[in-house]
Amino acid sequence: MMASENRFECPSILLATWHIGATCTVVNPLYSTDELQHAFQISQPRVVFASSLSFDKVQNIRQICTSIQRIINIDTEDCTLQSATELELNTIKTKIEKIEPTDIATILYSSGTTGLSKGVKLSHKSYIHLMEIYRTEKFMQFPKNNVISGLLPMSHAYGLFVMISSLTLGHTYVLMKRYTGESFLNYVQKYRINTLYIVPAIISFIAKNSIVFDYDLSCVKYISTGGSSIRKEIMEKLKQRLPNAKIFQHYGMTESTTMCLVSQANSKPDSTGKLVPGMMAKVVDIDTGAILGPNKSGELCIKGPLLMNGYCQNKDNVIQGIDEDGWLHTGDVAYFDEDLDFYIIDRIKELIKYKSFQVPPQEIELLLMQHDAVEEVGVVGVPDEETGELPRAYIVKKNGFENVTETDLQQYVAKNISPPKRLRGGVIFVNELPKTALGKISRKDLKKWVQRDI
Repeated sequence: MMASENRFECPSILLATWHIGATCTVVNPLYSTDELQHAFQISQPRVVFASSLSFDKVQNIRQICTSIQRIINIDTEDCTLQSATELELNTIKTKIEKIEPTDIATILYSSGTTGLSKGVKLSHKSYIHLMEIYRTEKFMQFPKNNVISGLLPMSHAYGLFVMISSLTLGHTYVLMKRYTGESFLNYVQKYRINTLYIVPAIISFIAKNSIVFDYDLSCVKYISTGGSSIRKEIMEKLKQRLPNAKIFQHYGMTESTTMCLVSQANSKPDSTGKLVPGMMAKVVDIDTGAILGPNKSGELCIKGPLLMNGYCQNKDNVIQGIDEDGWLHTGDVAYFDEDLDFYIIDRIKELIKYKSFQVPPQEIELLLMQHDAVEEVGVVGVPDEETGELPRAYIVKKNGFENVTETDLQQYVAKNISPPKRLRGGVIFVNELPKTALGKISRKDLKKWVQRDI
């Protein structure tokens, strides 16, 4: 197990683990002790590589998790890597173990937005298929001597994929331990980053902040992003500020080895893209399971070689979330058009149930983000005995809009959206919104706020 922030030792640990035929599991070092303990209990690691951010917590958990045989603090002097000139070939005595395609390469942890995270088992076959897509497909025609941003945390499936693909494709991977807006811009300029793998929160920063003009970002040729929808206005501003860059959006989850839909540079504005080679998809009615045709919203189901091998400690013979025909039910509401472009609407479990209507919170969020006063917003349902749930917005206001009231924003939404989607649960102004490790707004924590405020 690796319990560390991004650092140059991490790729070596991952490759060495595979070299001996073992499985590597990666956790966020900023996890609380309880979250770490949960991850340890479901993956049962024997050796843990911990940085100073997690070392003390791991030591405490060792008394409970009896599988741990050794803990290595990668911040100590005796754990530094030898240089290539110091390392003699005859000192490497461990032979490469035979690895089957279906052997588990990594155990990663789902986001846990609807409960405790699950340990997702991903095989070598899935990673190889994904790398082959990137190596042979034309949708990402990387420049020679490509320099890639190593910003996303390797404890997340997307961040780990970026690191592995860089090694596989022979690209230069420039590691960045911690993100701040200015340090990120300086990092891109200093190392002449060609390809940015970033989350929507960073795209929003680039599009909104004039400080961007103080840096030379002409080196950026590709931007790949995913995780949540991006407003058209933000995308247009991004294109204006980085005119040399082609922008790709993708959709996936830990259970699909991060990816199954990818947009092209000329894709339709709101589309998440088309299926990657080898994967299949269908959209089914949420209530009946009937297969739906074009332009009809339902649950997205996917199938193919990128799917996980299952969850850790799954006591059932069947893999949870995957039906008897091999389809993974993603829990996402989506539709496709006549050109087989897919559009993601929202999470089924995050839909707000108002009377007989299903209200996508993301739709309300996108509307509110068009208001001049709104910097950030998260929408969740508030329990109500008569109607089920009422939509509520938690909003961070922009500077200079102190006079904008809750009523102003409720009226704005009411004028621009159908009646079931109005903010009957109210508007609450906050200084900041809870975020996940990838910078996405955490609805899980927003729901805790709702319970706190009831």
